[in-house]
Amino acid sequence: MSERQFTRSCPLCGAVSPLSTPACLRCNHAFPPATIRQTASFSYKKTLYWIAGVLLAAAFLLVAAVAGFLHARLSSTMAYREALKLAKASPAVEAVLGKDIHLRSTALGVAFTAQGSEFVQFSVALAGSHGAGHLYAVANSIHQNLRFSRLSFLPAAGTQYIDLTPMPQRLTLPPVPAKRVYLIPLGLDDSEPLDWAPAYYNAKFGIDVVLLPAVPLTEKLVDPKRRQVDSESCVEYLRRLYPELDADPSTLLIAVTSRDVYIPSFNWAYAENYRYDGRFAVVSYARLRPPAIMSRWNPEWLHSRLQKILTKNIAMLYFDLPMSSDYTSLLSGGVLSGSEVDLMGETLIGAEGTWDSFINADEPTITIYSVPGKPSLWRMTDSDEALPQHGAHVFRADLANGLFIDRTADFRLEGQYPLLFTRSYRNQDNISRSFGIGASDSLDIFLAGQMGVYVDLIYENGGRLHFVHVPPQPGLTGDTYVANGSVAVYARDGWTVTQRDRSRLYFPYRPKALGYNVTVLAGYTDPAGHKYEMERNSSGELLSVTTPSGQWLHFERDTQHRVQRISDSTGRAITYDYDLHGCLSKVADSEGYTELYTYDDKFQMLTVRQGSSIPSITNEYDISGKIISQAMAAGEQFLYHYTSDPQGRGNATVPDVITDPRGLVTHIQYNSDGYIQSLPLPAERREPLHK
Repeated sequence: MSERQFTRSCPLCGAVSPLSTPACLRCNHAFPPATIRQTASFSYKKTLYWIAGVLLAAAFLLVAAVAGFLHARLSSTMAYREALKLAKASPAVEAVLGKDIHLRSTALGVAFTAQGSEFVQFSVALAGSHGAGHLYAVANSIHQNLRFSRLSFLPAAGTQYIDLTPMPQRLTLPPVPAKRVYLIPLGLDDSEPLDWAPAYYNAKFGIDVVLLPAVPLTEKLVDPKRRQVDSESCVEYLRRLYPELDADPSTLLIAVTSRDVYIPSFNWAYAENYRYDGRFAVVSYARLRPPAIMSRWNPEWLHSRLQKILTKNIAMLYFDLPMSSDYTSLLSGGVLSGSEVDLMGETLIGAEGTWDSFINADEPTITIYSVPGKPSLWRMTDSDEALPQHGAHVFRADLANGLFIDRTADFRLEGQYPLLFTRSYRNQDNISRSFGIGASDSLDIFLAGQMGVYVDLIYENGGRLHFVHVPPQPGLTGDTYVANGSVAVYARDGWTVTQRDRSRLYFPYRPKALGYNVTVLAGYTDPAGHKYEMERNSSGELLSVTTPSGQWLHFERDTQHRVQRISDSTGRAITYDYDLHGCLSKVADSEGYTELYTYDDKFQMLTVRQGSSIPSITNEYDISGKIISQAMAAGEQFLYHYTSDPQGRGNATVPDVITDPRGLVTHIQYNSDGYIQSLPLPAERREPLHK
């Protein structure tokens, strides 16, 4: 078969000649060279158009296939079916669409499952006998428990949404003194309304929420280099703007902005929210915006994210609730992006089924939060949340070892470079430390080991991080040891421990009065490199600590080397008294607040009284010193039972039964390695909050 011949006609005689000939074959008329190029170019263009058409058709087919897949995935979800059911049953929607409501298009959206939460968001066009519009939905399903955060319908010819969202589930929460929440739109325009908030939070929490007029965002609140809003300056701005509300301790002020914010004190790249002093918050949804094209498909998606993050802040401030490590809880503390907000459900208890699960953990722990004048909260987990104020205690039952641990905040220096100073007590520790028998402080951190083999970082609560010696590492000068993302380097007569968050601990080599291979913390830097200076005497006892901004704590000791008095740069001071056995018995600050402690004959802490005649906690131990009972001020009680180690390791015992204040029993199971296999609470008895 011959190749196809391209031809052209002569403009003089009309004869047809091959495209490749330079002149007409009949009259010998010369064809201009430009004509050849133009003709060839035209041919190439036709080819390119043909290829483009094929690619465009393929793209349309691919888009159709993806749309079909998405629709099939979305239509299989409980949220999709329930949303259509609610829309068709709505008289308001029927008034717009008429009878015979049906789909007008395939559904567009996202459906995925993670951390036990199925998240679904979609939009779909609906039509009826005399109208059309779009249905928008955002929902989570946790253990087949479906909750819509947003469900609305927008008529095709209108701009007013019809809200179809079911009433939020009313949460049962501990009683608190009457408070009022004030929401302040900060730099928001009319396209970003918060008018839904008062009714929503009254239904969800039964609380009063007042929406104040929008406040302009002044340039003084924006960092000129970062182009981000300074959240700490925002709080001060609101306090000056509303002096009467600021002076009323029963009011909570929460600003909502669409601008990106950061927290100067932490030097983070950004933050979704900032809370201060238990009464103020700044909430930003700049980083919560979905991708632009998806946001156009479903405008309620952003609304859902803002609603969740705002609800989290209101719940934490109003009810003094701590965050949860459960990503699907409304109080999730692991929020770094909008997709993580999507995983959050509409209740305080998420997929893990408890306030804070310790399923698959190696050491089951009960944590009780006790703040003077407030109901105690407890969590079934090892949780070390930042203590909110002076006098707050965290009581922990470390059941793997049968230990009782008390951690309390004595000093909190606020500002750009904050400092939290805490005391820790642990039973079964009969050594006299900074605060008497079994009691140390948060700066009592030691480094011990054998040069060239290993070193251990020993924390004030007795926990250890084990470092092993490794060959010289690139970029590191000195003897190097590593442990789980942290690095310890010995060089120039001192140690530097770089932790995973880039903070650093500094230790001198062999202080005179310490053991041959033991050294104590002499200073540290935060992740941004700001250094906290510490002064110790020749025995390694702490004399002072100074923050990068010049704030300080000074320590005075008695003849037994125990802390007797601490004063800070604000003028506040605390004195410490000890009983005849050397146990801390009384703590009194310069503002009149006192705490009293009692012990048994084995120096184990029995009771703690926080400014009250009623003990905040009352402990009971077995003959071996293991904690077996804890009673809180309101009479709520934990009971712990131990059994012989199923792996037969000597006379060791392990916890096997926990009875909580509601009477629920948790049986602990172990696998062949001796670790906890599962710790589920009975599903039918789970409650949204442990008071």
